[in-house]
Amino acid sequence: MKAAEKGDIAAIQSLLAGGANPNSRDERSGETLDCTALMLASNKGHIEACKVLMDAGACRYNRQPRDADGMTSLDAFFKMLQSSGAEGGD
Repeated sequence: MKAAEKGDIAAIQSLLAGGANPNSRDERSGETLDCTALMLASNKGHIEACKVLMDAGACRYNRQPRDADGMTSLDAFFKMLQSSGAEGGD
């Protein structure tokens, strides 16, 4: 989870190659509890980290889980894209 939060691509790739589940949830206490790695990377604006996670199967369409603000991975990803000036599309 820390790698996703920091946008550390090499660490994310290493964890995934070692069998880490791209859809696992953060078990740390606090506001990140139950967030997925995709949520954490999205919330911090790490576009490349999001791409790596999605390529590895991180579920961006799942309506659960939600973070402390009620956002899903998909919500957080689109919020990040909007704030970065990127446009969503088909």
